Amino acid sequence: LLLFIRNINAESLTWDVVRGTKVLWATISCVVAAQAAITYLPLLQRIFATEALPLFDVMTVIGIGVVLYAVVASEKRLRAAFLRR
Repeated sequence: LLLFIRNINAESLTWDVVRGTKVLWATISCVVAAQAAITYLPLLQRIFATEALPLFDVMTVIGIGVVLYAVVASEKRLRAAFLRR
């Protein structure tokens, strides 16, 4: 959704968008790394009272994210096509 909102009137994931948002991708990478550390490093698991997720659950979350992104991107294309008419 972040990429969708950032480019509300244009395609969300084109090569120009990917190359033009280095700070955004660095921030996303830092957040993902921090979340993985809290979830999987034993010291941080004790501090934050977390447990590691099974691989199936991780893949399910990623799959749902991909599907939701596809739905949002499709909606954006349909809306743009409708507005052009």
